[in-house]
Amino acid sequence: MSRIIAAMLMSIGLVGGSGMLAQTAQGQPAGQWILTWGAIAQSPATGEVGTTVGKFSEAEARKEALEQCGKKGAPQCKVELVFHNQCAAVAAGKTGTAFQTAGSEERAGQLAKESCEEDGATCKVLYSECSKAVFKRG
Repeated sequence: MSRIIAAMLMSIGLVGGSGMLAQTAQGQPAGQWILTWGAIAQSPATGEVGTTVGKFSEAEARKEALEQCGKKGAPQCKVELVFHNQCAAVAAGKTGTAFQTAGSEERAGQLAKESCEEDGATCKVLYSECSKAVFKRG
């Protein structure tokens, strides 16, 4: 390996001082997966909803969901659901709203719709999303 190429690769961390590629013992990039939070807030007065995913703390997720709900002009927003490394869904019909979590968006949507329709109403899934883990190199 030429000295110029080796110096360039060392400067960006791809090779060590011996000129060998840097990696973990298993040959994978060094780092860790960080689980993230999500939350859903709703205004009981208007039904308006605010959502967020990918936050690094429960407090951050709650705050962002409340802010998103309030940005739409809804009064008295309240956090209805907080989830960690899961998927969540909201289903609504004429008689109410249901919030559910599950391991997939599809399953969370099914559960929310079923819960919403328990009183015989026809409901539709309005929102579903997952709070996914983030890989942090280090």
